[in-house]
Amino acid sequence: IARKFIFDDGKKRFGFSQSTMDKFVRKNPNLAAKAKTFARLTKKEKQHYKH
Repeated sequence: IARKFIFDDGKKRFGFSQSTMDKFVRKNPNLAAKAKTFARLTKKEKQHYKH
């Protein structure tokens, strides 16, 4: 139940309402806890794992 948002810079992004997120967290506490630690790799980290 994602929604498409268009930001001031013209970029389109998908997002979820707070009530949808609250419901997901209630039903999936372990998955939600794991997702809290997610972080994108830096360019340096990406290079390290490429080789």
